[in-house]
Order: sequence, then structure tokens, then C-alpha cells
Amino acid sequence: RGYYPDPGGSESAFGAVFRLNLLLSNPARVPPTAADIVRALEAAGFCRVQRFPLTPRSTCFVASARA
Repeated sequence: RGYYPDPGGSESAFGAVFRLNLLLSNPARVPPTAADIVRALEAAGFCRVQRFPLTPRSTCFVASARA
């Protein structure tokens, strides 16, 4: 569970920065739950946040910036 960086360096670092922000903004330093991620995306102004599994151990979040 969590973000694993791209060793080749070809992917955006957004996922890592987003996860780090969630972890550091949590005073208990508890890894964020799926609900925490949805709340953070909604608080950032995203709407229609959807979540679906990619594999048994990974989840994809898709959010739209406009209604």
C-alpha cells in the first residue's frame, strides 16, 4: 500500500508528492486511507471522484476538475 516511485524516472512525481502531503499533513503520521484521499481530492476542488481497483493491491482514483 502506498506510492512506489518509478525507478526509470519517466513518470510524473505527482503521486509521490500527493501522498507525501497527505502523510505530512496528518499529525498522527498514519498512512492515508482511500477515504482520506477522496476527501483531499474534493477539498482541492476536484469533483466526481471515482475509485476502482487495478489489482488486488492497487487502486486507481480518477477525478474531474469540473462538474
